[in-house]
Amino acid sequence: MKEKFLKTIGFGVTVFFAVIGVVSELVTVYSSSDTVQMVSQFITYVCIAIVVVMIVMYLITWFEIGMKNNDILEKISNIESQMDSFSNLSNISTQVSKLEQDIVDLKKSNILIQENTQSLKADSQTIFCPVKTSSYVENSEDVNNELYKLLKEKKNELKELHIICFGRNGFGGAVKYIIERRIDIKVKIIVFNSESHSDICQADDNVIIKKNIETWLKGSNKIEVIMSEIPPMVRAAVAYTADKNGALHAIWGSIQSYRFALNPNTKAISLEKPSNSLISICEKSKTVAGDLYALANSFEEEFKRLEEHSQTVKIHSKAHGKREIVFEENKL
Repeated sequence: MKEKFLKTIGFGVTVFFAVIGVVSELVTVYSSSDTVQMVSQFITYVCIAIVVVMIVMYLITWFEIGMKNNDILEKISNIESQMDSFSNLSNISTQVSKLEQDIVDLKKSNILIQENTQSLKADSQTIFCPVKTSSYVENSEDVNNELYKLLKEKKNELKELHIICFGRNGFGGAVKYIIERRIDIKVKIIVFNSESHSDICQADDNVIIKKNIETWLKGSNKIEVIMSEIPPMVRAAVAYTADKNGALHAIWGSIQSYRFALNPNTKAISLEKPSNSLISICEKSKTVAGDLYALANSFEEEFKRLEEHSQTVKIHSKAHGKREIVFEENKL
């Protein structure tokens, strides 16, 4: 009934009373009679009330019809979707801000990369490897200094020092240095038996080497001297630490080749250490790890080769406090 009324004459009624209300309001404004103004004002209120009631009726009917057809629920759902869209837009705004910050950070990183690239181009050594400590020195004195420094700074870590040298100086005085400072480290040193090939030795080599051996063995019971029948062609040393199982691990090493010298008068040849040559020094955590590994492997292979053709030197006590050097064949 209500729906039929609204569809047929409802709109006309609403318009009619709306027009009457407007006219009454005009009369109220422009009339000079108090009575007419009062009546017009009353009619205006009545028309407004009727129009409001009609509008409410239309709204109620619209909601009822919408509920029946699920239009209202759909509209509400659309509103919720739009609200979600606004929320997503807010999230997108946040993400855009973060992306802008990432772009700024990326630009800064790119500037740093460019600066580092310029530094790399300026330093060819750095291009090859970022390690700053060189694996090479120019003379034997540098090796001695580095070894003394190692013995001083890491004497509590070092377990063994293996040396290959001719025997004239005990690797630049390193063996004497250890004895004098009572450094608790086992030393295994291979020297040359000058009597086996006297033709390549200097006249006093045999005396000097044997005197050194006697001094070393008397100075410490932790020094083992091995006299090789093969002349060593390298001046080298490797320092070791030990793990909890006692296995040795190289942490420092140096190697330098010997050469043959020619006496122009007698045409005799003898071994000598070059005063200027390419000498390698490698130390764990300072030089390239692969270099130390290669140096230690090369050293140990040569040490084993010389040891297979050698004698172990010992000092035996004799009567009246005298001692003599005794050579014992190695049984490897």
